[in-house]
Amino acid sequence: MKFIRFFFFSILILNISCQQGPPKNTKEESPREKVLHHMVAFEWKKDAPLDTILESANNTLGKIDFYAGAFSYGDNAVSQIDQEYSTENTHVMHLKFRSAYDRDSVYMPSELHMSFGKQWGPYMKSIKVYDWWE
Repeated sequence: MKFIRFFFFSILILNISCQQGPPKNTKEESPREKVLHHMVAFEWKKDAPLDTILESANNTLGKIDFYAGAFSYGDNAVSQIDQEYSTENTHVMHLKFRSAYDRDSVYMPSELHMSFGKQWGPYMKSIKVYDWWE
């Protein structure tokens, strides 16, 4: 009879300890949601008004409020060592999105994005787009 009580008591203790999860002093990391990075490298024509384009980028593309992080646009500040590997792209824009839907169905057709492209497209010599998940 003592054995049966001991057996059931042991099962009860084991069951309770398994349901408690990790000790409270253990730090659990929450899974990080992936973010879609969208980088655009611009090569502008010689007559492009670069300061005005920068201001316009901040006042149009920079005003879109659903990015998953800060909007950034600036000069390609590649190091002297890497210049031989760098393209002729003089400026880079970097955005982050929570989903491909936000990029493709919200950002791309947005009025602010379209107006930036219409206004400054004629000054673009080339453009390269890189997207990746992180």
